[in-house]
Amino acid sequence: MRAWLRGSAVSSLAAHARAAYREEVSRLEKADKHSERELTALTSRLTQAWEQLTVTLMPGLAPEHLDWCAHLLRLPAISAEATKQRLWRERRELEEERAGIDANPAYTDREARLNECAIQSSEYQRIIEPLSRSTSLKRSTPYFEELILYKYDTPDYWYDFWELAYYRHWKHGDLIVEQFGEPHGLTRFHEVQQRYEEELRALATLEEELAEWTAKEAEIRALIDRRAEIESLLASLEDRQWAQSRARIFQHLRDLDGKDLLALVASYDPALYIAKRVSGIQAKIDYLTEIRAKWVLAPLAHAQRKMEKAARGVVKFQRSKNYHRSFDREQMERKYAVPAESWAKRWSRFDAVVPRLLDYDAYDEYDGDAIWWHHMTGGAVKARFIPEVQEFYAEQRAAKLAQREGSAQDRAIAALAGEAAAEVDVELDWDDMS
Repeated sequence: MRAWLRGSAVSSLAAHARAAYREEVSRLEKADKHSERELTALTSRLTQAWEQLTVTLMPGLAPEHLDWCAHLLRLPAISAEATKQRLWRERRELEEERAGIDANPAYTDREARLNECAIQSSEYQRIIEPLSRSTSLKRSTPYFEELILYKYDTPDYWYDFWELAYYRHWKHGDLIVEQFGEPHGLTRFHEVQQRYEEELRALATLEEELAEWTAKEAEIRALIDRRAEIESLLASLEDRQWAQSRARIFQHLRDLDGKDLLALVASYDPALYIAKRVSGIQAKIDYLTEIRAKWVLAPLAHAQRKMEKAARGVVKFQRSKNYHRSFDREQMERKYAVPAESWAKRWSRFDAVVPRLLDYDAYDEYDGDAIWWHHMTGGAVKARFIPEVQEFYAEQRAAKLAQREGSAQDRAIAALAGEAAAEVDVELDWDDMS
């Protein structure tokens, strides 16, 4: 017999689901922020580990060490001869550029030319400043630009004496002439306009000439700055070449699989020790990224959708048309069921694995027989959604099954051999030597 629930009871179910999902969302958001912080910290540690590894492999530019390192890593680009050629080429280019600057008159006479630029610029600024102030003041005066636009005080003026605009322009034209014309003996607006246009033309010419002197000064200062930069580059040439060689090592090694990286430096213990750290930290980053996607971000998105749906349900079943209606109990309970048991299992796996991954620091104990996941977690949880983990444990299981089958076959063969031996003992008479 079907059971029924009132809309009010369904609303309560939805409210309970909304609260449960809200709590789960909050917990997942905290886990996501924590994962993000840990990934950022791990990325920083990985960068430091790579720096330590490249310095360990190439502590300097001693020719014999460069050749040894190039041979070890199978990277001819960092050999002594290749490094020497790069140093020689860069030094030659810098010295040639420096010689060109030293021969440039703009550089050899820089002090006199800079003084001349400063004097000329100051003189132009002295002339430009009052012109700029005068033109700006006129432009900001009410109706000044409007009167020019409508050709006031010219035969082409737009308005006639019977229009109101004519008297408004007349009034402001007289005020402008009084302010800007009378001090210079000008009595008409068009005379003030002519003076304004002459000022603009003079200002444009002066600013162009000032720009030329400014450009000359900038050119001289650019030569001075570049000359100083070249000296700095020459002084730091070997340090920069060392950094570039380490960058080449990093680019050569970074795309290698962890096992390949360890195999490549296996003959040099100091590098092997740090390479294990590099490989382990990278594995941590990969694992934590996969865990975050599978156990945090995907459930978070799902929980947010369910929370929003439950919130809509609360509103829907509180409406007057649904509040006293009857709904199928089984269907509604299934609709707003909270998968608390599933959440608990996921959090149990998460809490069993993530702290172990983050706390693991025994990188030097890694022997390469198993994947990093197994070393870091002890196989407590087999996160098979990570391809590497799935493959490793699948291979382990296949090997165990093969071993069991082999043992069963061995026991069967041994049993058959025992039976045959017993039959021989019965049939042969060892005393009869005839």
